[in-house]
Amino acid sequence: MAYQALQGPCGQKLIMLEKELQRLRELVYMDALTGLLNYRAFKEEMQKRLDTGKAFGLLYLDLDRFKQVNDQFGHLAGDRLLREVASVLEIAAGLDAQVYRLGGDEFALIADTGQDIETVHERILLGFEQEDKLKIGDLRIGVSIGSAKFPEDGRTYEELLGLADCCMYADKHRRKADHFV
Repeated sequence: MAYQALQGPCGQKLIMLEKELQRLRELVYMDALTGLLNYRAFKEEMQKRLDTGKAFGLLYLDLDRFKQVNDQFGHLAGDRLLREVASVLEIAAGLDAQVYRLGGDEFALIADTGQDIETVHERILLGFEQEDKLKIGDLRIGVSIGSAKFPEDGRTYEELLGLADCCMYADKHRRKADHFV
C-alpha cells in the first residue's frame, strides 16, 4: 500500500479505507461459496479481452448429475461438492487459465491461448476421473465442457459464449449416449 509512508491518523485512515475497498471488491467479484471469481468478473474479463483484440480461449462447463446430489444428499453435500469442483478446476487451470463460477453448477475458464485452453480441458477431464472427492455414495459427478476461441470462433461475447454453450450441450448429449451404449 502506498499509504504506509504516511504518518499519523491521516495515513492510518487511508490504510483502513484501502482495506475496506479491497473487501468490497471481493464481495463484488468473488463467489462466496467457492472463493472463485464470479459471473460479474467473468463478463468484465471477457469484455476486456474482446476490446484488446488479443486471441484467447474459453471453456464453458456444466456439472453432470449435480441435481441428483442436491436431491439425494441435500444442499450441504452439494455445496461441499461445488467447493471440491472449484479445487479440481483451479488445479487443472494452473497458471494457464482463470476459473470462474458463473452460478449454480456452471463454471468457465479463460486462457491466453487456444493451446492453453486445450491443455486445461484435458487436465480437467483427468481431474474429474481421478478425484474421489467428486463421488458421493454411488453417484460420481461428471462434467460436460464446451469451448470457443477468439477470434476464430466469434468476435462478440454472445457469439463465443453461445458457441461454447452449444458445444457443452453436445458434449453432455454425447456422454449420455455413451453411457447407454
